[in-house]
Formats: sequence, C-alpha cells, structure tokens
Amino acid sequence: MNVLVYNLAAEYAGAMTILENFYREVLDYPDKSIHWYFLVSTDKLQDSENVTIIREPWIKKSWLHRWYFDTFCVQKVVKEKKIDLIYSMQNEPVKRAKVEQVVYFHQSLQFSPVKFSLFDKAQRMYAIRQKFICRIYKRHLKKADRIIVQTKWFKEASAKWIPFDENKISVVNPKVSIDERLLQKPYRLQEPIFFYPAGDGVHKNHKIILDACEILKNEGIANGYKVVFTMDGVSSFSAGVAKEAKEKELPIEFTGIISKDEVFDYYSKSVVLFPSYLETFGLPPLEARKMKAVVLASDMPFCRESLEGYENAYFYGIHDAEKLASLMKQVIQGELPYYEPNEQEKETKKKTVIECIFEGSKTEK
Repeated sequence: MNVLVYNLAAEYAGAMTILENFYREVLDYPDKSIHWYFLVSTDKLQDSENVTIIREPWIKKSWLHRWYFDTFCVQKVVKEKKIDLIYSMQNEPVKRAKVEQVVYFHQSLQFSPVKFSLFDKAQRMYAIRQKFICRIYKRHLKKADRIIVQTKWFKEASAKWIPFDENKISVVNPKVSIDERLLQKPYRLQEPIFFYPAGDGVHKNHKIILDACEILKNEGIANGYKVVFTMDGVSSFSAGVAKEAKEKELPIEFTGIISKDEVFDYYSKSVVLFPSYLETFGLPPLEARKMKAVVLASDMPFCRESLEGYENAYFYGIHDAEKLASLMKQVIQGELPYYEPNEQEKETKKKTVIECIFEGSKTEK
C-alpha cells in the first residue's frame, strides 16, 4: 500500500511541529509494508526504510506557484507513485485525485467571534482567508472520506459547518511532550509576573492586556508587577504593541523568542495569560496546567476544553478588559485563590493519527 502525506505549507512553528510529530509516528509504526511518500517543501525530513521524501521548495516563491502545484502537479505524483490513499494536512482534499482521502482540518477562522476587515492592513490576510478561502475549504471538505481534527469542540463545530458525518471525524489532540525535569519544577509565584507566550498577530489579542494594564494604572496600580510578552517589540505587529505600551508607560517587557526551558521557567513563577480568540488547540494553557500554574484565559471553546476541570483557571470575555484587570488586581494583591493539585493528572490512552487514517478505510493495507 502506498500513502501520500501532502503538506507543502508546513515550514516552521506549530505547523512544522505537527508534521514532524506525524513523521516520527510513521517511523515508529510497525507495519513496514506500507510505503509513505511525504510531499513537502521543508528539508527537515529524511528518507527511511519505507519513507520517501519528495521536496518541492519552489512552491514557496508565491501563492501562484502553490496554486499551480495544488491544481496540476500533485495529481502526477499520485499517478506515478501509484498512491492508494492520501493524507492531506492542508485543510482540504487533493483536487481530482480519485483515491481515498483523509484530511487533517485545522483552520478555525470560520469559527472566529471576530469578523476581520479587508480595509484594515493588519487584518487583511485574516479577512481574505475568513471570507474566501474558508468557503473553498467548506466546499471541498465534503468530498473527503474522513477528517481528523485536534479537539472535541472543533469536531462538533465542523460537523455542523461543512456539514459532515460526525462518525467520520476523528479527534487527535496534538502531542504535548514535556521533559520530566521541567515538570518537577515547583510552582512558586514569588512576585506578580504575568506571562504571555505568543507571537505576532491580531488574533493573539495582546490589546486586551494593554487595556487591562491601563485600567490598573488608572486605579493607582502602575508598579509592583510586570507583564512579559515573547515578542521582540520591533518586527511587524509587535512594534505597534510596544509603541502603545511605551506611550502609556505600562510595565510590559518584550523578550523576543525564548527557549523552551525559559518558557517553562516562566510557567513555574508567573501567572499565564492567554487571551487569544483564534485557535484550534491552545497549547500554552495546557502546558501551564501541567506546570500547576494559574491561568487567566479567554472564554473560548479551545481554552475551556484544555482547562476543563482545572481549578486554577480563570476566564474572561475576549473584549472584557475590566474582568481581566480585576483578575490581575487580585493576583497583585495576593487575593486570587490558588488550589494546590494533589497529584499528577492521569491521561487516558488515545488513538494515534495513523489509527484514525486507516479506521474505516476501504483500501486494503
């Protein structure tokens, strides 16, 4: 059996992590009679016993190059390699490929509570995807044989939106690999530090934190705490955030990208902020939970799911700066309750991506 893994988009950050995790899952899969072809643009994957990497870096030159390959070239690969099944990690099936297809669907813009504007430069690409590209996904996803998503809330929302048979949608949470050494670090909030590990982007909602800090300042709380952003305060979107923070004299520090060890060090000594309103799966809240940290998170389905049953999680509306300021004030004044977890939370065994790919498959392995 020949399986094509189609993922030209993954290049860095979360998308690359998801691809690399699946690649390692394939390497560890015991059935070596299946030959896997990874059609990618990255150079981070290598050939193995039953794995062949097909690299097409030229598609990154422009969206037109990518469209051309998606529309005309991939079908040639399917034919030449005698592909029996396609696992598309690009939110939609491969066009005109007459083989069984499983799609990894992770685009959440269609479920965003914010409608982005084409006339706002910072929002324009979000708006194009939300208003046009998501409609294309919706039309094509109906042709998939099965779909894999990251969370339960996303499965339910997608089944209604497409629409699609829920029984043919599998949930596989992204793997969260945390060094046991990091997990053993005790949680101690020695001083009021608020930590938001996120990159650039309007959807990350840094604005609500600035507004909350300004509310605190107006209430006479201008010092005695600090907020840490993992943006550099110089490039693209973060420059505007840094400018506003400086003009309003808010106690916000911009570290730029930091190492995983540094992130977990902050988890162990700070209150984690996560006001994002556009995610499929919020990784920082789950990591913070595993570190027993206090989390102040947006009242969104992805945060509710990853923090379900966690007593040290507090929620606020994505535009409710007053509520966030109130929670931050309680932290600063030592009034926010903290509940010491008694033991490590147990995790139940879950299906792997490969198991979900072949579950209900009509193609013989």
